[in-house]
Amino acid sequence: MVVDPDYVDDGALREQDRVSLEDFPAYQDRAKVGMGAQPFFSGREREIRVFRQVLNALSKGIQADATIVVEGPPGVGKSALMAQFMQEIRRLPNSESGGRKWLRVVLDGASALSPEEIMRAVDNAIAQQYAEDLLTARGPDSRKRKAQRLSTFLGRKAADNLISVAKDIQDRGVSAMGFSVGPKLDASPTTIQHACRLRSADWSEWQIVLLVDEAQKISKSIPTAAPSTLSSAHQDLAGAAISFCAFGLPGTRDALAQAGLSRTSVAYDLPLATLETRACRMAVRRCFERFDVRDADAIIIRSRNWPQHLIAYLNGMLTALRSQAVEDAIGSVRGASLQGAVAFGDRGREAGGPLKALDITRRLMSAHGISAEKETRFWRAAEHGGLLAVGRERTCSTPHPV
Repeated sequence: MVVDPDYVDDGALREQDRVSLEDFPAYQDRAKVGMGAQPFFSGREREIRVFRQVLNALSKGIQADATIVVEGPPGVGKSALMAQFMQEIRRLPNSESGGRKWLRVVLDGASALSPEEIMRAVDNAIAQQYAEDLLTARGPDSRKRKAQRLSTFLGRKAADNLISVAKDIQDRGVSAMGFSVGPKLDASPTTIQHACRLRSADWSEWQIVLLVDEAQKISKSIPTAAPSTLSSAHQDLAGAAISFCAFGLPGTRDALAQAGLSRTSVAYDLPLATLETRACRMAVRRCFERFDVRDADAIIIRSRNWPQHLIAYLNGMLTALRSQAVEDAIGSVRGASLQGAVAFGDRGREAGGPLKALDITRRLMSAHGISAEKETRFWRAAEHGGLLAVGRERTCSTPHPV
């Protein structure tokens, strides 16, 4: 096994809780995807267990059924979970099958059916990984070998000062540097299979995991779209070791189905809802113990286990702490600062507009003569916006706590 599938949150996942008081408020409701995971992350054990099972299968060369779809309304923690998945990939040893290195690639949902955009994203991710390897290499021989690989991949333009180029790539990304990574092409790829053939030499050593963000935006109407792109990756027909996880609003599975991926063929469907109370308490306790703060039950109660609310209150608490520029501030904060944090969190929660609890059924809409077409558009828009969650027995509720 590459990773232990029996995941249990031990309170210090990847040691990411070692965040400073100065840095914590910079982590808002969305994790810094690509740079690190959400500090004080708790819960989502089932989702991480499933992801680890998939990683183990991929490591053995089992590409089929490696597709994961994570759905949930705004603020439920999709980006934080995506960052955790990236952390899981980051430190994996080479795959058992083929000895391939793992490559995490973030892709916007609107580009997920474009072989050209996927090729560009994978190339950029490889360049960033080469740059990271070069900057962390030890010993002249090791650094020389890694510099040669980066130089070959970036082309002659980068050959003069590779260390400086590598630092710029880490800081600003490949797209900001103006480099044309990978060998030059006479024509753009028209299918994912075509892209894999064009990059066969460069991609063969990588176990590629596409992390598709805002996957509900998948569209066949973009100029470079090839509807079979994701279904080919799902069925292991791409020609390279490529799999993907899709993260999006409710309705993402419908969008995938419209893009050619059968609803019944998705191996793992992971709908996200509120955190379990235990996970919510653990996040608050670990955060506050890190900074020696007490009496935080008010934050747990007011967040109602909603990840976006929780992070708003934690940010409020630690922003209040940071503003007290006295040596013993952290150790002496009690009720007064907690009240300020609650007020700060209240403002953060209300910024998106408060949601009232709803008790609506589709039968009520039918009774008022709403056409089936308008009804379908209404429910889809409500689900996409995170306003309503349609349940069984044709009822609905609001998944977003007030």
